[in-house]
Amino acid sequence: MKLSEYIENKKVELVAVNKFKSVEFKRLDNCQVSQFMHSCILDFTDTKIDTSIEVEEFDRTKLGNTKIDCIEITFNVVKPRCRKPESLRTYVKIS
Repeated sequence: MKLSEYIENKKVELVAVNKFKSVEFKRLDNCQVSQFMHSCILDFTDTKIDTSIEVEEFDRTKLGNTKIDCIEITFNVVKPRCRKPESLRTYVKIS
């Protein structure tokens, strides 16, 4: 699945399944994750992540101590009966 398609599908899923009032895409970051930690890869050259790359979801609990390169997707979500948005992060692996 392409990254742009995944973002749109995830927005619809968060509204329908998790019952958030609103979901807004915020940003993309390169990072590395393992089961219990994540580390962001800081890039000061302001390079954009291509949204046409192929990505797939993964089960973070099965990673153990091995680190994999992935993309962190950040959304601003508003919970029911709330007004203030919160950040929600999801991770996808580059295929």
